[in-house]
Amino acid sequence: MLQWNFDPVRLLWGALKAHSSPSQLASGFAIGVVIGLAPLGSLVATMLCVLLFSLRVNRAMGCLAALLFMWTTPWIEPYAHIVGLSALSIESLQNTYAWLYEMPLGPWIGFNNTVVLGSLLIGVYLSFPMYWLSYACFSMVSGWQKNRRRRWEVDSLIARMNIGAEWGVAA
Repeated sequence: MLQWNFDPVRLLWGALKAHSSPSQLASGFAIGVVIGLAPLGSLVATMLCVLLFSLRVNRAMGCLAALLFMWTTPWIEPYAHIVGLSALSIESLQNTYAWLYEMPLGPWIGFNNTVVLGSLLIGVYLSFPMYWLSYACFSMVSGWQKNRRRRWEVDSLIARMNIGAEWGVAA
């Protein structure tokens, strides 16, 4: 009866355990940063989501990073406009932008919008430092994860929560 209360905790723990090497966690986080900064209505954000779910990275960390960085986009938009305007005003790339826009899905890519292009460029620029910062953090934290006893304790706690919920006993 109370099992549905603990299902999100169990699912989140299972998702964080899957592909949990520091490089896979950091790669998921870096891709999530780019997804979070890209505007959602563009083909770029859709392709980044396909990339996140097709690579061998931690998907839960990528989704968490995307949710965290989606909240920062209103503050980044003025800077994204400036970066996108300067990128769109490069004379040598005008033919490339026109060719992209004339493609069948060209308008949906959104490279004619300064905020879309600027957000993508800022996200790609930030993905490298975010990867290395998160890799350093996950490497430090992975020490307790390698300790089988602590990992077993958390797994058994989650299992006890589910069993207690099935029996109607609070954990």
